[in-house]
Amino acid sequence: IASGIGGVIFGDALDGIFSRALGSRHMTKAQKAMRSSRLAGVAGGCIGVSVGCVLGLVNLLLVDEARVSQLKLRALEEGQEFEFEVEADNERHPGYTTV
Repeated sequence: IASGIGGVIFGDALDGIFSRALGSRHMTKAQKAMRSSRLAGVAGGCIGVSVGCVLGLVNLLLVDEARVSQLKLRALEEGQEFEFEVEADNERHPGYTTV
C-alpha cells in the first residue's frame, strides 16, 4: 500500500518537474500512435515500477538482523511454547526417516 501511494505521489511530482523542464507534453493523435511513443510510454512505466520497487525495499537495509535474532531467541528462552509436535519414524521405510 505504501509503495503504491509513494509511486503515485512521486510519479505526480516527477511529472510536474519534467513537464516544467521539458515544456508542453501535448501530443497529436498521430504522434500518440507512433511506435516510438508507445515504446517510450512502456519503457517509462517499467522504469517507474522498478524504481518504486527498489524504493520499497530500502527499508530492508535498515533491519538489524542480529537484534531480530536476539529478540527471537529471548522469546524462546522465556518459555514460549510451540503449538505443534514432530514425530520421526525409521520403521515404516527402512533406510529413511519419516517425519
